[in-house]
Amino acid sequence: MIPILLFLLLAVYAFFSLKCNRDIFSPAKFYHVSLTVYFLDIFLTEHHPYVYAVYFGFILVGFFISIIEHSMRPVPTVIRLRPQPSSKSPVRLAIVLWLLSIVPLSAYLYLIHISGGITFLLEIIAYRVAKWQGLGILVELAKLIGPINLVYFALGLVYTPHKPLLWWLFYGLHLLLFWGSALLLGGRSFMLMQMLAMLILYNYLKKPIRLRTAFLTGTILLAAASVLGTVRNNLTRLRSMDDIFDMHGETFNLKAFSYGTMPLDIIFTHDFTDYQFGTTYLSALTNFIPRKIWPDKLDTGGVVLTKFAHGHYYAGTYNLSPGIVAESILNFGFLAGIPFSFGLLLSVCLAIVRVYSLFLKKVRYSEGLIRVFQGVLYVYLAFIPSDLLYGEFTNIFVGRTMRILFLSLIIIILRIRILANRTW
Repeated sequence: MIPILLFLLLAVYAFFSLKCNRDIFSPAKFYHVSLTVYFLDIFLTEHHPYVYAVYFGFILVGFFISIIEHSMRPVPTVIRLRPQPSSKSPVRLAIVLWLLSIVPLSAYLYLIHISGGITFLLEIIAYRVAKWQGLGILVELAKLIGPINLVYFALGLVYTPHKPLLWWLFYGLHLLLFWGSALLLGGRSFMLMQMLAMLILYNYLKKPIRLRTAFLTGTILLAAASVLGTVRNNLTRLRSMDDIFDMHGETFNLKAFSYGTMPLDIIFTHDFTDYQFGTTYLSALTNFIPRKIWPDKLDTGGVVLTKFAHGHYYAGTYNLSPGIVAESILNFGFLAGIPFSFGLLLSVCLAIVRVYSLFLKKVRYSEGLIRVFQGVLYVYLAFIPSDLLYGEFTNIFVGRTMRILFLSLIIIILRIRILANRTW
């Protein structure tokens, strides 16, 4: 009975969110998608009563986000801007982006090298957390191909390239390199979220996308993520490239549908008393230091939860994502952790909705690289509230920080290139 009531409340939230703000790419919509996808298992299997209570609280936060969006949104929310004409600037900027891509692509090649080649890399994809321990900085450098590719795509939307066919042909090649790199490193979410980000950029920088198109694209991406999850698990059994043709198993990997409920079930059905008192949040600052230099550096929330769930069987081959409530309980216990988690979630939601409001106001009047920066920056920030529901604080903080810093560096370099071109 409780799952049915929660499902009906979730449906009401979806309708209420669209009624408050018809923009299908607002933070409230991403929040709803996370509640639906990563907590889908809450409607399918039985869970601890406290899990249902937390989910009910999450839905109430969703109503709060929608109300705040309605009060802060500019009118109208639909943005229609024509691409700016350009001479040869986009071509020169594309060359700069290709040169910058050498950094992440070199990091990818080095990871392949130290993994023993592509075949051995495919074998360890599911266990890359343990195999690449101490190489976090290198992995983050490799992921910087994402911001470069998004800026590349946004430039083609904001400007009118001198030779459009040639521009998009070379962009397609860059996108293929991104896909290949993401697939080789097992980053299915990394790859598929990039496609969603491109859809968002097209919506705000080119022309609005219909709800039907967005829903169909989201469904395809979700199915692709499930299939890629199965492929990744099969790849770990490879002994040679010939074994690819003997892969077997289920077509769809459905674990993503329980990402939100799994950590809550663990924390509510077991007696956790080794409280971390905020150190998992501080690990966002120490995470940049390799364990080879500091073996006893602070554990992240995912490491603490996984060690607790598996006990002495913990091998470090993978880590669970705790979500904001479970991670707060790991730090401060039930009485203080749950209020803290919802307070933090509400604060983050309020901040991101404010960013969303400013973005809608500014992007309609912005030009050139400023519009590109605003569009990509919004993409990186808009998912933070929804990611906190099931993700790890340190992973979210470090990942966003690295991408935003690199995005800023890219825009600065491109701006310098434009200014240099004008002085010739």
